[in-house]
Parts: sequence; structure tokens; C-alpha cells
Amino acid sequence: MKRSILIVSMVLLWVNPSWALFDMFTDDEQNKRDLSATAEITLQKAVIHAVNEKPGKVVEAELEKEGDRLVYEVEILGDDGKFYEVYIDAKSGKTVKMEKD
Repeated sequence: MKRSILIVSMVLLWVNPSWALFDMFTDDEQNKRDLSATAEITLQKAVIHAVNEKPGKVVEAELEKEGDRLVYEVEILGDDGKFYEVYIDAKSGKTVKMEKD
């Protein structure tokens, strides 16, 4: 009886739906790679451009879709001590917008 319970427990752990979470994360990573492949400027160039727009320290930077446009969102801790988000077009390298957080 104990052996049957052990086997059933092992089977339930093996078919647990948490395995689906692993697949979900790998799809997200694939989406990021797909977005990156369509960007015409690098993350490094976008960060340099953003810091030229708003001097300070870069806290975070990522590539994302903003509506139908592909942009780098660069979060900067400005020299004034406030946080800013600078959006750089991933195709042209131009600043799309800047927001104070």
C-alpha cells in the first residue's frame, strides 16, 4: 500500500502543471530574441543616446513594444536625484519620449 501511494505521488509530481510554467518562460525568452533581431540599433547605443538626453546613472534598460513601435526603455536616475524613463526608437535611434517617474 505504501509503495502504491509513493508511485502515485511520484506520477502526480511528474505531470504537475508547473511544468507548463517552464515552457511559458522559454517562450518569453524567445519573444525577446525575436524583438532583438528586428532592432536596428544595439542596446548599448540606445543607452548612450538616452544618457546624452538625460545625464545620470542607468538603472535598467530593455527592448519592448510600445504600441506598434519597437523601443528601448532606459530608466535613468538623473543627476537631480529623480528617475526618468527615456524611450529610444530601436530602428532610428531617436528619442521617442522622456517621462519623469
